[in-house]
Amino acid sequence: MAKYLGGTDSKQEEVKAELETPGLLTNDFVLDVSTGIFSSEKIGIKDNISYYEEVTQENEKKFSIGWGIVGLAIFGPLGALAGAILGGDNKTKHVVAAQLTNGLRFVVQLDEEEFVKWVNLMPHKAAPAGEEV
Repeated sequence: MAKYLGGTDSKQEEVKAELETPGLLTNDFVLDVSTGIFSSEKIGIKDNISYYEEVTQENEKKFSIGWGIVGLAIFGPLGALAGAILGGDNKTKHVVAAQLTNGLRFVVQLDEEEFVKWVNLMPHKAAPAGEEV
């Protein structure tokens, strides 16, 4: 159920990708980033993560403002989509905003089991002082 919700590169251009979760052959979350019509690049998140933060109802506003296109696309003017993601059905969903070492910023939605795997696999690094995720 993991979903890539959107992302931008270091130039604030939209990045299309799919999220692959850990499975039998890999112990990492992988972004399969489109690099052309018939080509893509797989990026292992664990070894390339700069920092991440779980998006909550308390901090979603900083993402909708500070993340430009990603924030606008994901959270909309009133955070309606975030509310739908965080609420809705009875299944617990987690929204995580992250930045990779190459400048790619993205937002993913994970179910409870996937979120536990994420937390256990990823070295949690806080955003540098004065910089938001």
